[in-house]
Amino acid sequence: MKWKSGQLEALENEWFEKYHPIIHGYLFAQTQNIHLADDLAQETFVKAWENRSVYQEKGQAKAFLFQIATRCLKDFYRKKREVLCDETAWTRLEKVSGEPGPEEMMTVSEEVWQLRRTMAWLSESQRQILTMRYFGQLKFSEIAGVLEMPLNTVLSHAHRGLTLLRERMRDGKMDGIMKEGEK
Repeated sequence: MKWKSGQLEALENEWFEKYHPIIHGYLFAQTQNIHLADDLAQETFVKAWENRSVYQEKGQAKAFLFQIATRCLKDFYRKKREVLCDETAWTRLEKVSGEPGPEEMMTVSEEVWQLRRTMAWLSESQRQILTMRYFGQLKFSEIAGVLEMPLNTVLSHAHRGLTLLRERMRDGKMDGIMKEGEK
């Protein structure tokens, strides 16, 4: 596809404005490090720009960007072989997912704390799939494309992850927050 100069600039601005918070939130949820998420998000958009000829106009921009972000993340871990965890950095993810009003602050912070603690029990693939689904708002078919996994495998990981979350949170206030029918 041949892009005109003005179209490219408009596309770049539109994608950045629309998808940067989602991509950044996803990367932050995966790394637990705000600075690393900043760097990886920047790298994602640079690579998207460099590979704009690969993107097809009728393709899904969000899925295209998530695929690049996931590859950047895998490349980083392949190079560094380190897992980072910064408990205080979750505050950025809370902002990406929506800020509660003053009355809800106590309940939400308690629920977020419980969710954070429970997410640590999930496997990496379960955590990644649920993060893409519920924070990145990707469809399961898009997640399958991004992770290069069969759709049924993605659905299975999501189901098992949600089941584990429900079991671990049964006694807390988060019980039933995500229903199984959300596909």
